[in-house]
Amino acid sequence: MDRPVLLVLLLVLGAAGAALFVGHEHLLQSGPLRVGVLLPLEGPDAVEFATTLDWAAAAINRAGGVNGRPIALVYSDTSGGRLEAAAGELLADPGVRVVIGPFTTGEAIAIGPRFGAEERLLVSPTATGDELFRAFAGQGYVWRTCPDDVAQARATVDWLAEEGIGEAALVYENTSYGATFHDWTPFFGREQGVRLTEDRAFERGAAPIPGSGWTTAAALPADAARLAAALPSDGRLLLTDAGFGSTTAAASETGTIRALAPAADPTSGFAVAFATEFGRPPDPHAPQAYDALLFGGAVLTRQAGAPGEPLGDSARFVARGEGTPVSWDPVHAAAAYGALARGEAVALKGATGLLSFDREAGVDPVGAYYGRYVLEAGAFRQRGTVRVDGTGTTSLARSVSGVPPVVANGTASARLPARTGLVAVIAATSSGWENYRHQADALAAYHLLRSNGLPDDRIVLMLADDLPGLAQNPLKGDVHRVIGGPNLRDGADVDLAGEAVTPDHLLAAVRGGAGAESGPGDDLLVFLVDHGTAGEILFPHGRTLDGDALAGALDYRRQAGGFRRALLVVDVCDGASLARNLSIPNVLFMTGAEEHEPSHAAVYDPAIRQWIADEFSRRWLAEVRTTPDRSLLDLYLACYRSVIGSHPAVLNEEHFGSLNTVSIRDFTTP
Repeated sequence: MDRPVLLVLLLVLGAAGAALFVGHEHLLQSGPLRVGVLLPLEGPDAVEFATTLDWAAAAINRAGGVNGRPIALVYSDTSGGRLEAAAGELLADPGVRVVIGPFTTGEAIAIGPRFGAEERLLVSPTATGDELFRAFAGQGYVWRTCPDDVAQARATVDWLAEEGIGEAALVYENTSYGATFHDWTPFFGREQGVRLTEDRAFERGAAPIPGSGWTTAAALPADAARLAAALPSDGRLLLTDAGFGSTTAAASETGTIRALAPAADPTSGFAVAFATEFGRPPDPHAPQAYDALLFGGAVLTRQAGAPGEPLGDSARFVARGEGTPVSWDPVHAAAAYGALARGEAVALKGATGLLSFDREAGVDPVGAYYGRYVLEAGAFRQRGTVRVDGTGTTSLARSVSGVPPVVANGTASARLPARTGLVAVIAATSSGWENYRHQADALAAYHLLRSNGLPDDRIVLMLADDLPGLAQNPLKGDVHRVIGGPNLRDGADVDLAGEAVTPDHLLAAVRGGAGAESGPGDDLLVFLVDHGTAGEILFPHGRTLDGDALAGALDYRRQAGGFRRALLVVDVCDGASLARNLSIPNVLFMTGAEEHEPSHAAVYDPAIRQWIADEFSRRWLAEVRTTPDRSLLDLYLACYRSVIGSHPAVLNEEHFGSLNTVSIRDFTTP
């Protein structure tokens, strides 16, 4: 699209908007129509936000503004650690209902609850971490026009897979930005047949030296430059958007370097219009910044057509992207905005394409464009644009397993005794406010067993039990796992707490101690939730428990006649790595994540600003609660199909027996 067409479009949108804001008392005041901008204005993170937004606003204002009122972009600079103060400035202005920003995912999670509580709309053009989606899904007040980095992880793996590259290393900075690539690259790699040879975090300023072969890297410019400078001649480097730019290009001397960066819809004409105006291509985030203003204006327009509708509901209405897609053609754009004013649905096409968001959860665009760049002659040259899409109306942040699981047809011991009862060991082996969800999951498992009639003297419950009294807990004495739900700490009999949460005490409980002895006719459930790493479960104070020690404790109990069958349910990162050497008769290991995969947090409570449930534990307990008589195979397959972002696994099934003939009730009911 050339510049005159863009200006005509903006004039039409401004004219169409003249009648659309009538009816809002705070907008009927004299003076400019105020739209907040909560982004860095100085330093390396400032990029071209002000350039893009000023360009759009000035065009509308030259055309007469909105009903004679100019648009005033109210900038509140977040540079220099001013996030909270800058957000407060905009929240104090009752005329600012839509705010473009903030810059990072961590910032959006920090201030999002404040904006939601006051029914203000945040629309970020740059906050790409997947935590944002999980934290604010379904709430209606936090959105982004940039793609979730889940989509970029998928685009990275797709590029490797298309060229037949079967393995690659992954390095990523130890921040919320890098964490998304750590969380999702292994998942898509397993789906696409690309094996990770390494999965390593690094601190800023300490990027590792890449080896030969392919390395994918999520790194900011300084570390991306270090990676490029250290790349051997036979090295291959694929950078994410943060490392794309002149700093990296200047540092490279050998090897092959590629990069991905968000891009405008190549059919939209945005890049052409921007280059015509400024004589240079747009920054990769310029189209997302433009669309943030376009989306926010459309939401306010919807408000005019639906008086009294909550702002979040208006955002959901616009975000559905229903109807015939409307291009940037001025006539069609005017008709679209007129339809919004009449309460009708429209499908807006912005600089990044159709403004369609996750239908159920909101927050994320359903799809995204990425430019593919290759470093040639000291500069990155674009070598194509690709689009990455979710499934139908679902964003990629809700991706579930598509590769069918392999389950061995095992053989059970021919001499299993008659079942006489059930005993359980439940443990959350972490402590501290940031690990709230682990203890909440353990307490939920405890209450499930108790509600099924299992007495306390048949359950060993181990957890730090520090959450009820922590200073960060605004609900003293409370631990909940559902937003607004019951206090799970009430009525729970904790056997091992505080400093007793150690690997040795957990192993003792698994061996049959800690007051929950059992006999050869008892089934055993071990339910563990915490952080994990390759082959280990993490404990407070730097202590760890490796999978072989856990297996040894189980085998000790088996040989002592302590159970007929045992089910281990383990919700930790790299969960499957704990059981690779497991070969004990009549023991089944079930986990929420394969090796090199995370166990995701799932439910964020903005009232206490903490994650309160894990994805696999939440799904597993829900399946057990709603269908208590299903077989272990059915339970596993249900979790496999529903758990987001990782591949649940069962191990040692060849030594357990047929999963299709054993009921989960054996491990949840006395």
